[in-house]
Amino acid sequence: TSVALLGLDDTAMVAFINDAAIELFRDVNLNFGDDLNFAIPDLYVLIMETAETIPAPFMFAGKALTIRWHHLGSDAKTKGKIVTISPHET
Repeated sequence: TSVALLGLDDTAMVAFINDAAIELFRDVNLNFGDDLNFAIPDLYVLIMETAETIPAPFMFAGKALTIRWHHLGSDAKTKGKIVTISPHET
């Protein structure tokens, strides 16, 4: 199974989405340019409440997943995040 990747800008707009993420979130039709807070509010809240690099469990469409996020770039002006969504780590 491929790891799903989302790139979010500082407003939680989907700035990047790979094929695995499109497939995973097909039930909500998540796409480039969508507001994650509107499209998948539970995922948005989890990302906002979880510290960078810390794995967090997430259930979506009956699937146990693990999300982890990192700041995009090391520049203090860069507010984006890259989010990985993978099968739950045991």
